[in-house]
Amino acid sequence: TWLIFKALSQGLKVKVYRDLKFVSLRKTSFNKKKAYLYGKAMRALGYNHLYTLLRVTYLALKYRPSVARYLVLGYLKEEVKPYDDILQHVKYIQAKNLLYKLFRKT
Repeated sequence: TWLIFKALSQGLKVKVYRDLKFVSLRKTSFNKKKAYLYGKAMRALGYNHLYTLLRVTYLALKYRPSVARYLVLGYLKEEVKPYDDILQHVKYIQAKNLLYKLFRKT
C-alpha cells in the first residue's frame, strides 16, 4: 500500500486491478496478531479515523469483536510514527474516495 501511495504522491500513474479473480490455495485467516499489526500499519500510513472505525465495525461483524479490539489497539499505539512523505496524500485520497462512495449514483 505504501508503494502505491508513494507513486501517486509523486504524480505517477498506477493501476490496481480490483476485478481480477483468483483462487487461494490455502485458507486465509484474520487473527488477533494480524489485526494488531494491521492497525499499526493503518496508523503508519495515516489512515483516516472514519475509515478505521468502519474497518473495525466490519471486523467485529465478520470475525469476532476481540479481533476488532486488537486492530484498535494497534491503531492507537503511539510508538508508531506515520510516513510523513505520504501522509497528506493518503488523507486526500481517502477523503476523495469516501465522497465518491457517498455521492455516487448507483
